[in-house]
Amino acid sequence: MNTKPLHTLGIALALCAGCPAKEGDGKDTKKDDKAKVAGKDEKAAKKPDAKKRDATKPDATKPDDEKADSGEEPPKAAATDEEIAKWFAGCWGAFGKDWDAFGKCYAEDAVSIDGMGTHHGREAIVTTAKEYTASFSDMAGGLQLTLVNGNNIVAIARTGGKHTGPLKMPGAPEISATNKTYSVLAGHVVTLDDSGHEVTKEWFYADSGSMMGQLGLNEQPHRKALDKNWETRPVVIAKNDDAEKKNLDAHNAFITAFNAKDLEAIGDALADDAVWSEAASPADMDKKAFLAGLPSMFKAFSDLKITNDTAWGAGDYVVSTGTWAGTNDGDIKEMKLKKTGKQVSLAFVEISEFKAGKVAKNWIFYDGMQFAVQLGLVPAAGGEAPAGDTAKPDAKPDAKPDAKPDAKPDTKPDTTPDATPDATPDAKKAG
Repeated sequence: MNTKPLHTLGIALALCAGCPAKEGDGKDTKKDDKAKVAGKDEKAAKKPDAKKRDATKPDATKPDDEKADSGEEPPKAAATDEEIAKWFAGCWGAFGKDWDAFGKCYAEDAVSIDGMGTHHGREAIVTTAKEYTASFSDMAGGLQLTLVNGNNIVAIARTGGKHTGPLKMPGAPEISATNKTYSVLAGHVVTLDDSGHEVTKEWFYADSGSMMGQLGLNEQPHRKALDKNWETRPVVIAKNDDAEKKNLDAHNAFITAFNAKDLEAIGDALADDAVWSEAASPADMDKKAFLAGLPSMFKAFSDLKITNDTAWGAGDYVVSTGTWAGTNDGDIKEMKLKKTGKQVSLAFVEISEFKAGKVAKNWIFYDGMQFAVQLGLVPAAGGEAPAGDTAKPDAKPDAKPDAKPDAKPDTKPDTTPDATPDATPDAKKAG
């Protein structure tokens, strides 16, 4: 991550657009889970048949005819990867259009985490989505990239809409309609049940500074609103083959080099024409600009470290979730900021596209607002937010990791008729 996320320092956190979620912080993640990496065990990529998947359910062994007599629904057959991808697109498409279908995308006890907080249960998730659509009209966007590995999905989505109604923020005054439009990219992480038919947990990552800036509520540098979808919007299914494993190894080597602050090795891991995209930075960076900003960041956070909770491959892409953490024990000269001595811990989801074994394109989603809050430079609603008090992924890699980054989700999905998928089960969170 670059020091540029500090552009959010001037935002009034009274808006609470980036308030850290207090629940689902992933602290119960087991160390053994972190050691797992998707694709390292080909068996993990093979889904158990429907009967085996439902074996843990109390009535899984009961004959279907007996279940029918008792009024119970027979277990659903395990969904294929292709079916999961199609289903996911359908959930996005149902957002704001068919609330009944949208709700059925979630398990009754599903958990959804975004910048607005942690939402427990299908009913609460749908209610939050409806409140969002009451604040924003003319929603447009949809899924730009969808990656599927077993019962895990990670997507890049374009979300946004026109702010035409009052926006309710937790712990903050209601924000009157600005009649301005915002459109940003966000990261959506989803874990499905064993059958692949319902969301059990999801995380939504987006930068609140960019959203608020586009709505005219943040004067600091921020990304401009997107005016169109990607020309192509790939849907990639993991094969867990040797090619994906090599990309995963390359990703792990990059993380090792970063944590060692080895600038030469970091540069070698990037393609010459690599593009580095951070949601909280005003603009994308090329390889030269990205490398030029690292020395300053390493001086400002001498113990800076990236810890991956999950990592898996899908085609030319590698997905990882984890934490960017360090102590601000040095000045940040670019921002004219003196060291604070405070610790920072940001949860993120990262998607890297590899070409010839090197990173060609990298997207990182996290809420830059949290950076300022944890450094004590911006007050958090209800008091100062302790470093590390953020949502994190339940680490479970592989073809079906259960856990996903608890995100600092912020924005909400934009459903778009022209977009294949459009609204996702959690993609409704704003800001």
